[in-house]
Amino acid sequence: MKRQGWWLLLILLLAAGLRFFRLGARSLWFDEALSVLIGRLRLWQVLTGAAGSSHPPGYYLLLHAWQAAGMGSNDWLLRYPSVFASLLSVALVYRVGSLLFDRRAGLLAAFGMALAPFQVYYAQEARMYALATALTLGSTWCFIRMVKQSSVVGACMGYVLCTTLGLYTHYFVAWVVLSLHLWLLLAGRRFRGAWRPILFADLLVGLVFLPQVVQFIGQTDDYLGGEMAWQARPHPLLPLTTLEYLLFGHSAGGALWWWGVRVAVVLLVAAVVALELMRRRDRARRRWGALPLLTTLFPLFAVVAISWLAAPIYLERSFAMLAPFLVLFIAQGAAMAPSRVSPTPWLGILLAGLLAIGGGVHFAAPDIAKPPVREAMAVVAADFREGDLCLHVDETYLTALVYEPVLGPALWHIDAWRMRPETYRVLGGRLVTPEEALEAEGRLWLVVAGRSSQPWEGFLGQIEQERQLGDSWEWEFLSVYRYD
Repeated sequence: MKRQGWWLLLILLLAAGLRFFRLGARSLWFDEALSVLIGRLRLWQVLTGAAGSSHPPGYYLLLHAWQAAGMGSNDWLLRYPSVFASLLSVALVYRVGSLLFDRRAGLLAAFGMALAPFQVYYAQEARMYALATALTLGSTWCFIRMVKQSSVVGACMGYVLCTTLGLYTHYFVAWVVLSLHLWLLLAGRRFRGAWRPILFADLLVGLVFLPQVVQFIGQTDDYLGGEMAWQARPHPLLPLTTLEYLLFGHSAGGALWWWGVRVAVVLLVAAVVALELMRRRDRARRRWGALPLLTTLFPLFAVVAISWLAAPIYLERSFAMLAPFLVLFIAQGAAMAPSRVSPTPWLGILLAGLLAIGGGVHFAAPDIAKPPVREAMAVVAADFREGDLCLHVDETYLTALVYEPVLGPALWHIDAWRMRPETYRVLGGRLVTPEEALEAEGRLWLVVAGRSSQPWEGFLGQIEQERQLGDSWEWEFLSVYRYD
């Protein structure tokens, strides 16, 4: 094995260690629970989008098969597909970096992907983002091989497979595909011969994706019509701060100054690399160096424009598949700095240090999005009696269906919490009115996250007036109350 191979192996071992560390320590959260519950539906329900998800069915089909094979018994196993997809992304970004630039740039990109808290976070989540990232990288690798006329037939088949699976996993994969084509168009006549196999491959992708088009149009109409969209309109400069998110994810630790430092460093590194790229006399290097930059920035600003002109669809985690291109852009700058006096390698070292600190924050700091619902439902199940009612008035209601479906967790019907009532019923839940909750024959178990700021605070006060509090349990971000 060559020296680069040993380095790549060490990077993969680092990536595996970070992704498997404390993999099942935190409970599933709302979106993860939605994925698991959709995966438990019948096959035709998953394919037809019966649960009303705004995403295509690819990842849900994977979880359906994964759980059918008996691999859904705990949080560890449910998150395994994301871990393996993330590890594949580390290997693929090395291949893409080596093909675009050289092996040194590929190794630096792989190291950045292995270390980035954003990648670790979504590798430990039962959602489609890690899988979409891996498929996007596979599609990009094959696209570049077609452009370079390297094994065109094999690259064409690989492009069709990865792009189709990517589109069936997350619709935003289309933004990367569009960016690659835009780059090729801007590259001019240099790669004119690559258009024929690429357009042929695009035609095959379109034919295979055709069955999903009707569902995609319906979901798009729901969002652009305002029925499903819940995001606020993004600030025009949000794409620049999103660059920090694509590296660090949710590892801010609640400190605004720490976030500001990271944003400043990321923007500085990107600006310095961009300036050095423009100063290069080698047109080929500038051309290839522009590919990851264009693929990172074009989708961000395009979605901002759509969010202002039509409806807000800008959600930072939906751009997960752009993160490897930002890493590639920075890595090629650090690996191919034009002179020894260039600050890029030193800025890269500073950024790597910040990534390592961010990873520590990710593991050490509590995650408010993932309260310990697993532990809370275990407490309820241990003393649950026939006739009791387990009521949820916030986002814990979906996760409770994963952990203790036999308890029939109920949702207060006034609070839809981003989900239509019929969707909740399809997933196995049930709705109750406040009157039904108060008149329940047995005891009332109330599972609450973030009680103080919710619109149903008055209802909780009414419960306390009409029922006697028997016992209570407290965790970070979560409480359980038993009213006799």
